[in-house]
Amino acid sequence: MSESLPATIIPTSPEVLSLKVPDSPLVAQAKAFVIKTDEDVLTAKDYRKQLKDREKFIMEDEAGPRYAINIKNAHALHKSLVASAKFFTDPINEAIGILDKVMGAHEKEKRRLKELADQKAREDQEKERVKVMNAAQAKIDRALAMAGKIEDQIIEMQKVLDNPEANESEIEIASRKIEILRLQLENKQNAAAEIQKTAEQVMEALPVAAPESVNYTKTSGVKVKKVAEVLNKLALIKLIAEEKAPINIVEIDLGVLNKLVNIGVAFPANIVKVKEEFKYGGRG
Repeated sequence: MSESLPATIIPTSPEVLSLKVPDSPLVAQAKAFVIKTDEDVLTAKDYRKQLKDREKFIMEDEAGPRYAINIKNAHALHKSLVASAKFFTDPINEAIGILDKVMGAHEKEKRRLKELADQKAREDQEKERVKVMNAAQAKIDRALAMAGKIEDQIIEMQKVLDNPEANESEIEIASRKIEILRLQLENKQNAAAEIQKTAEQVMEALPVAAPESVNYTKTSGVKVKKVAEVLNKLALIKLIAEEKAPINIVEIDLGVLNKLVNIGVAFPANIVKVKEEFKYGGRG
């Protein structure tokens, strides 16, 4: 069959393939063969040669189906079709990719503006809260200042009562004055507490920063996907070792590990177990 023909599998005659089928006696014998002596090794090599010859017949012999050339032609056709399609689809996919990115960028900018507006709303609200509290605190300070003067007067009147040389009239007047001053002090303290309570009520009544400070409508079809980037591989491995991150986020490259072991790199036995595998790799 010409190699330039399209990929077509043409089976050979049943008579020729009768001894080449997958479940032929030779295949069964090879699968069940047990080696006990060096002579058995020679028999195994003979089986192996016969099997390789049959494989060559199936894949390459002109009397057989010639799978190799058909597979080659199929691969060439596939490669040609893919290249031909890409000539048309690559510019299309590139344009689609650009549109997807600009729509994503637009959505990202809308969210940024909304977050800025929300932040400003929260800051403005906090300024208003501080303004209310400062005004209330000023009133409280004035009330407490007056209360302080009353306390001083009570102390002075108490000195009169404690003075052994004070006469009855002085004691009587001082006692009444203390009662009056205490009532005034209590009223001042109550007034300060009332101012505090009123200020807190005003603050609670302030409007909460609006979550919709900006007219934001999510663009339909735009998805937000978080993409991780490992900045410190050793630190990540340490987190896994400390069981602070799941172990399945990393994979062990056994190919690299086997290469290191075969060139003599030693690992602690309780971490990496090394075993030897024996396999015939000769041509005969």
